[in-house]
Amino acid sequence: MTSKTESLDGVVVKKEDQSRINKFARKNALLQELKDELKSKQDILQDIEEGENSMLLTQEQIIPYRVGEVFFELTNERTISMLEIAKKECLERISNLEVEIIEIEKILKDLKAELYARFGNNINLEPTAPNEI
Repeated sequence: MTSKTESLDGVVVKKEDQSRINKFARKNALLQELKDELKSKQDILQDIEEGENSMLLTQEQIIPYRVGEVFFELTNERTISMLEIAKKECLERISNLEVEIIEIEKILKDLKAELYARFGNNINLEPTAPNEI
């Protein structure tokens, strides 16, 4: 037996429906967080690549390298090595984020189809622009 929570223009919202709506909201919020992190990682990757290019042009033997809020003086070779490691880690995280985003988008697509099939125009699952809130 399913429990009814409320009526939406003649359509009864069941507990299972509310669970799907809540899952959609949670996954949608997670998707936005992952997209924000992906953008941040892509920006960091661009900075790393610019750093690598700068290293090719520099004649300096000792390079200041920032880790967190602290700068270390490293040799040119060690700095290039550190940039390569950072780039590899960043690319790996970007790849993982892209896979997670694709998986969540598929879940959201399926949930959206189920909810629109059940509620039609009585439910709005489309994102709103930040200024519309």
